Amino acid sequence: MKCKAPWRRMAYAWWWVAGLLGGLLPAMHARAGDKEEPRFYAARPIADPGRRRISIGLVAGYGFTLNEAAVSGLNPLGVTFGVRGGYDVDPFYFGARLQFFLGDERTVPEGQLEFDETTIGIEAGLRLTAGMVTIQPQLGFGLAMSSAELPDGTGQTSDHSSDDVYLAPGVVVQTDLTDRVFLGAEAHVPIILRSDVLYGVTILIAGGLRF
Repeated sequence: MKCKAPWRRMAYAWWWVAGLLGGLLPAMHARAGDKEEPRFYAARPIADPGRRRISIGLVAGYGFTLNEAAVSGLNPLGVTFGVRGGYDVDPFYFGARLQFFLGDERTVPEGQLEFDETTIGIEAGLRLTAGMVTIQPQLGFGLAMSSAELPDGTGQTSDHSSDDVYLAPGVVVQTDLTDRVFLGAEAHVPIILRSDVLYGVTILIAGGLRF
């Protein structure tokens, strides 16, 4: 009789995990010497009204281009900072992001070269949990607003600013410090689809709150 309670607690624990996964998992009650048939319990998704699904965070870091030759040797990314927010629909994440890249500038005989970027877009990812850590591969899509003053081939500089579509595959790794506060790191590969396609790598730290 003493082993009945532990078996019952184990069955309830499995039922709870199966409910989160939205699957169907049998929970069996059996005691040594019992001849009754195992009983199965249908798992149901468990509504957790206390779960904080909305997140808002700040990001900051550095980015560098992998084809500087397309932009006269400048780095249009550089120091970057921004804000992101999203909503968890397990196991998926949907969000939006606004990010500023301070870019690069240089003085040459033709004049002052400048290049910086601002991106605004949406993103979606798949949340994979390993212990206390969440690994989230994701894809961003949106508008990249380039502000550029580059050589025009005549010994002068001219405005090469443009608004272009960008893609940003990446991965987010984060952990919850409390039920409200999270901290993480991100790596992205922004691809800006302008006439001379720009692509690079950004490394970021992120932190924020859940609501």
